[in-house]
Amino acid sequence: MKLFSKIYLNALIVVLLAWLLPWSVRFLTAEPVSSPFTLYSCVTKSFAFIDAGKDKNTTYYDASGKQYTAEEFNSILPLFYYRQLMAKGHLPDTLLDTPLSAPAIRKTNFNLRQNARDINVTAPRVYLMMDAMPSNVDLEEPVEVFRMTDEEMTFIRMSDCQINHERSQLFTKVLKEKGFVFPMLSLSGNPTTKKDYDEGYIMIDNKHQVFHVKQMKGRPYVKNIGLDTGLEITRALITEFPGKKTLAILSDSQNRMYALSPQYELSPLPMAYNPTSDDLLIMGDMFNWTVKVAHPTGYDVYALDANTYQTVDSLHADYPEPSGEKIVKAVFPFTLSFTSTDDKWVYPRLGDFSALALILNVVLALILLALRRPLKPLKSIIYVVATLFLGIFVFVPLALIKH
Repeated sequence: MKLFSKIYLNALIVVLLAWLLPWSVRFLTAEPVSSPFTLYSCVTKSFAFIDAGKDKNTTYYDASGKQYTAEEFNSILPLFYYRQLMAKGHLPDTLLDTPLSAPAIRKTNFNLRQNARDINVTAPRVYLMMDAMPSNVDLEEPVEVFRMTDEEMTFIRMSDCQINHERSQLFTKVLKEKGFVFPMLSLSGNPTTKKDYDEGYIMIDNKHQVFHVKQMKGRPYVKNIGLDTGLEITRALITEFPGKKTLAILSDSQNRMYALSPQYELSPLPMAYNPTSDDLLIMGDMFNWTVKVAHPTGYDVYALDANTYQTVDSLHADYPEPSGEKIVKAVFPFTLSFTSTDDKWVYPRLGDFSALALILNVVLALILLALRRPLKPLKSIIYVVATLFLGIFVFVPLALIKH
């Protein structure tokens, strides 16, 4: 019983130290890290940046380093700041031989954001089903939800939580007739009335086939988009932009991205994007898309032609390594955490394994042998091996707790 108590106490201390010591170092050495707001300017043909800076003095500049006043900066991004320019009467009549008007700009402007944190969670079991062709002009609040089981699409009335067997059988029958293979892998929709129109859902079945599914006057609309199954599409992000130029943004198992048009034409996009670890931001206008893909260690920004999706310009930046990371790598053989910025779950996570910490582990093992002399040969071996693998986490309890 005494031996078990010692083992339990030391193991508990190791776990707590592995969790708290690296966290404390990172907390005490933390520095604010930010990246400038970036947009591609069709006027200067380069990226334009807004940087608040550490002193909170906002700086406006372009890729060449030229700085601008706030009003000058508005003029090189006329499609983004068109409201300010219109209020002052400075909005140009034409840009790149294209007539400009507030309705045209508003129709083609959009932004799309997707964070890894929102993906790495358990998806809801039920989804709202709107009608894409409501009886009135405006979209109406849905009265039913649906869930995707291993065998069917089941509709449930929200008023009494009863299954609508007739509609469930109808939608399931149409899905199977179009080649849908249950169970579903993923789907994307935006069931809200605060939009101009509804495109239902983009669903990916068990064979990575992509389907467009929506309700029109109470009847199912199901379209097997017919993409090459070799692409292995894994994620979809429905867009529903006012201009109706795209239907969804897709990504495959190789982290390649695609733009899907309402006519179900697939256009590859020239960037890599891992939905489970990267954050995505797309801001577009009638001429260009600015796409930012933020990775754990840095970010890439691409300027794309809005019509051809070809790369017009690009840049890459790495986040500066926090000063505390050097200490963590040199002192701790690994770290233990229970949460992550990539998801909302709490569970033990081992990471940041460092071979550099082995140098300190050897020194700690020698110090431990000197402090705990004399030791039996077996106990000496156990102490040395434990310290070489666990480092300072096991050195502290073994060195300080003798009884």
